[in-house]
Amino acid sequence: NASGERFSVDGGRFHGRYDIASDELIIDQLALAGDTTQIGGEIRVRNVSAIVRAQPNEVADFNVSLPSLTLDVPGTFSQPAAFTNVAVVGAVDAAARSVRFTRIHAETGQGVLDATARLYWAEAGADQRLRPGIEVDGQLVGAVDARAVLAMWPIGLGEGARAYLARSLTGGRVSDATVRIDVRPSDIAAGVLRDEAMDIRFNVSDASMQFVSTMSPVTNARGSAVLRGNRFDMTIPEARFHNMVVTNGRVELPRLKPKGAMATISARIEGEARSLLEVLAQEPISLGERLPIAAATATGRGTVNLRIQRPMLSEAPFEAWRFNIDGSIRDFAGNMTTRRMAISQGQLQIRGDQRAITVSGPIRAGASAIEQVRWTEHIGREGRASSEYQISGDFTADDLDRLGYPVARYA
Repeated sequence: NASGERFSVDGGRFHGRYDIASDELIIDQLALAGDTTQIGGEIRVRNVSAIVRAQPNEVADFNVSLPSLTLDVPGTFSQPAAFTNVAVVGAVDAAARSVRFTRIHAETGQGVLDATARLYWAEAGADQRLRPGIEVDGQLVGAVDARAVLAMWPIGLGEGARAYLARSLTGGRVSDATVRIDVRPSDIAAGVLRDEAMDIRFNVSDASMQFVSTMSPVTNARGSAVLRGNRFDMTIPEARFHNMVVTNGRVELPRLKPKGAMATISARIEGEARSLLEVLAQEPISLGERLPIAAATATGRGTVNLRIQRPMLSEAPFEAWRFNIDGSIRDFAGNMTTRRMAISQGQLQIRGDQRAITVSGPIRAGASAIEQVRWTEHIGREGRASSEYQISGDFTADDLDRLGYPVARYA
C-alpha cells in the first residue's frame, strides 16, 4: 500500500525462514502467478525488522543478496536469465511511492553489471491513472554472450529493437555496455518513449547475424549499437558475408513504435565475382537461373554498395522491400550458361533496385571485342520477357554463330 494505492500480486507462494540472531530473512523458494514466474536461488534479506517496523511516513532500508539467481518470468523475459553474486541495496519510501536502489550488482558470464536505479509511481495521462516510472544508470564491464543479453532484455523495453535483434543476432559477444534510462509515467501513458527516455550503448564482437533468412549470414562482425527511446542504430566497421569482406555496415531502425517503419541495412561488400553472383542467386533476388554466366566458372573481383530496406513487421512480403545496388566487377571472366562461349576481360558496372538490375561495360566474348554489353534483368516482371540485352562491337563469324546469330552462312 503506497500512499493509498494498493498493488497486489495474485497466486504467489514462497518458502523461507527467519534467523532471529542475524535479523535475516532467507527465502529459498519463490513463485508468483502460480508457477509461471519463478526466482531460483537463495534470497537473503538483512535488517528485516527495520523494514517490517517502518511507519507509513518512514523510509525502510533493505539489503538483499543472492549467491545465484535465475529469473524465469514469461511475458517479461523471453527465456530464463541467470546471474551470480547478486546484491541489491536500497530503500522503500511508501509516502513518495518510490523504491530507490543505491546499489545493484550482478555477474553473468564474464560480465559484471553495476547500476543505481529508482522505481516510482505518479499520476499521468488524460485519465490521471497511477503509472510507473523508472530511472537507471549502469554499466556492464566485461563480455557476455549476445544471446544471454537478449534473454535479459525485458520484453516491451525498446521492443522493436529487441524483437529485431532476437530474430537476426544469432551469436557473438556484447561488451562495454552503458545504460541510461529515464522512462516517465507520461511515457507509459503515451505508449511511445521519447528518444531521451533511453540511451543504451554497447559493442559487439565476433557476431553472426541473419538479416534475411533466405540469404547467407553476416559473420565475424565487429560493431557498436545505440538504443534510444524510439530508435535503434548499429554500425559495423568490419564483417564477412558469403566469403566477402564487409565494411561501412549500418543498421537503422528509425522508429520502433508504431510498427511498420522501414528498417535500413547498408554496407560496402568486396570479394570474388563468383561470390557476388552466388548472392544474386539467393532469395529474394533469385536471379540464379537467369544469370547469363555460370557462377561456378566466374573469376574477377567486385565491389558493391548495397542498401536494403524492409518494413519492421514480423512478416513483410518482398513486394514491400526496397533495395539499391551500385558497384563494379574488374577483370571479369566466365562461361555463358546458354551458349558455348567464354567471356573475359570484363570491366563491368552494376546498378539496380528492387525493379531491375543492369550490368554494363566492355568485355571480350571468345575472340571478339565487345565495346559495350548491357544486360538488364527485370525482377518480378509478368507478361513480358524479364531479360533484355544490348550488345555492340566487332565480332568474328564463329563467335556470332556461337552466340546464336549464324549470319555468316548468308554472307
